Amino acid sequence: LPRIGNSTLLELTLPGTHDSGAYHLDAELAPGNDPKLDELIQIAHDFGVPTFALVRQWALAQNETFYEQMMGGIRYFDVHACWDAKSAQWRTLHMIMGNPIQTLLSDIRRFIDEQPTEVVVVEVSHLAGSDATSRAQLVSMIETTFSGRLLPRAAGFISIAQMVATQQRVMVLFEDDSLVATHPLLWSQGGTTEGSYTN
Repeated sequence: LPRIGNSTLLELTLPGTHDSGAYHLDAELAPGNDPKLDELIQIAHDFGVPTFALVRQWALAQNETFYEQMMGGIRYFDVHACWDAKSAQWRTLHMIMGNPIQTLLSDIRRFIDEQPTEVVVVEVSHLAGSDATSRAQLVSMIETTFSGRLLPRAAGFISIAQMVATQQRVMVLFEDDSLVATHPLLWSQGGTTEGSYTN
């Protein structure tokens, strides 16, 4: 903290991972893919081609849980989220669906509770297969999981030392600006920070 305490997040480069939640993926296509591609994959699967295994091997982007990634130094998470209507829950995706988003957020909360001087940025994007109701549920999950730890927009880019002193050590960037506008604990994805390796 002595070295970076007077710096803001805008002045730092945080170690991060792309498709951070893609360390576990199931054999279920995520919503929002190109319908023609989904159809081709399903046809190949029906003919006995192990398409899900092939897609899964390509889509896996990480090999550690969020907690393990944080223990290894990661402080920026690229969370691709989709609404799984069948199980009525938010899940991560990278062409196919993975862990529940709640699992990922809980890992972050566990780490920041154990490490009271650490700061993390979570970017939530894609929001595939969702509607206004499910998106509101996601925002509620984020606000509940990180209760007392979210950096409000009104605070602006305060120093790392100030974030630690107030314990507002989690910045959540959210893709849906209409929800960001009505939730002061979320930050707009566009223009807030630069994440050139994320999409």
